[in-house]
Amino acid sequence: MKKCSFIIEFDEISENQVNKLWEFLENKNIKFHVLKDEDLKNENQELKKQLENTDYTSVYLKGCTDTKGKYLSQQKEFIEYLEDKLCVINNLLNTEQDEAKVYYLIVRRTAFDEILSKYKEIIGGK
Repeated sequence: MKKCSFIIEFDEISENQVNKLWEFLENKNIKFHVLKDEDLKNENQELKKQLENTDYTSVYLKGCTDTKGKYLSQQKEFIEYLEDKLCVINNLLNTEQDEAKVYYLIVRRTAFDEILSKYKEIIGGK
């Protein structure tokens, strides 16, 4: 069933015309809701009061703080991840004898070290 909304405005309408309209809508199984101007005005005033009582500055700042904290946590986690990987590679380098594996570990350590340095530079050396 398709749902749609529309507004019909009447400046002046007789009770007989209203009854005919309601009867027509009911015969067609059309659900309707009648709002009077005063109902709309009251609802509008209530919504305005709610808006006036909302402190958007604190809501915005809270969102900024939450987001900043999330990013700082992610940055710290990523730095710790890279530093842990570097420790593992350094430990493997201290025990590895095979030249090919040593070369691979050195290349890998250099890459992780460059990524860590660049990331710290990007975020301001934190």
